[in-house]
Amino acid sequence: MIETPSGPKRGDGRYHRLAAAIFGGIIAVWGIGMAVAVSATSVADSEAGTMVSVFSPTDDHAAVSAIRAAGGLMIANPDAGTWVVHGRDDGFAARLRAQGALGVFRDFPVALPGVSGCFFLPGGQHALFFQSRPDPGA
Repeated sequence: MIETPSGPKRGDGRYHRLAAAIFGGIIAVWGIGMAVAVSATSVADSEAGTMVSVFSPTDDHAAVSAIRAAGGLMIANPDAGTWVVHGRDDGFAARLRAQGALGVFRDFPVALPGVSGCFFLPGGQHALFFQSRPDPGA
């Protein structure tokens, strides 16, 4: 009689549960990291200057109208719904939010591939979209 090794049986769910637990842990750590990143890069309502605003990606015309209504200039549209904008007057971030922005952020502070996602520009990459120029009003 030939003996077969006593390994995991086909219906044994231990390995599936382990894989699900590992996957769930990875997703949880990623989610916490993204929550910290979003919180750390969110712009206060009173701020002005160059920032990244996120609008619904389904209607670019509404986003353009909202940015103009908030008193901002569009610098770039690197991804659907994501706009690099500039506003000189204090409270620009609050006006963007009032016009429907889902989020208003500074440049992402660290350049880690995959961590920044679609909604942030990695630190130092703003030069791809605009070049710093002296402020003519200064």
